[in-house]
Amino acid sequence: MFSNFTLGTDPKILLNKTAIPRNSFKGKSSFTKQPLSLEALNTLWEMWLKQPVRATLIQHTPFGGRMNDVAESAVLPFPHRPRVLYMINIGVSMSENQEANANWMNEVFKYYDPFVTKNPRTSYVNYRDLDLGTGSRTCEEASQWRKRYYKNNFDR
Repeated sequence: MFSNFTLGTDPKILLNKTAIPRNSFKGKSSFTKQPLSLEALNTLWEMWLKQPVRATLIQHTPFGGRMNDVAESAVLPFPHRPRVLYMINIGVSMSENQEANANWMNEVFKYYDPFVTKNPRTSYVNYRDLDLGTGSRTCEEASQWRKRYYKNNFDR
């Protein structure tokens, strides 16, 4: 499915490192503590349909349940557990129409503002956001990613 090979393609094709195209992409993530309304979901759907098929991704990964019982400072330095409803991952292809795709992603990311964590707006460390710290005047300003990815667990 993700390789674009047809069903029945010989698995040996995977040994050919140039057979699978390497498309560049950009991603952003956030964590939500407030549910999105039906109206907000419909607006997101409309925003999503403005982009070409296969150029974008909006993913909601559910959290909650047992994860709510694990303290932010517990065992692993992954602080995004208590009261987090789900993680949002937004991605766009940067293979073509880079400026338009990046603008679309930033517009969608901003649309999520009322629903996501704040002070700081947190992100998932495995979805590197190269915009974090961009335009900073000092090293301290540029290091804002620490709190966004790890909250108070960075120094552990």
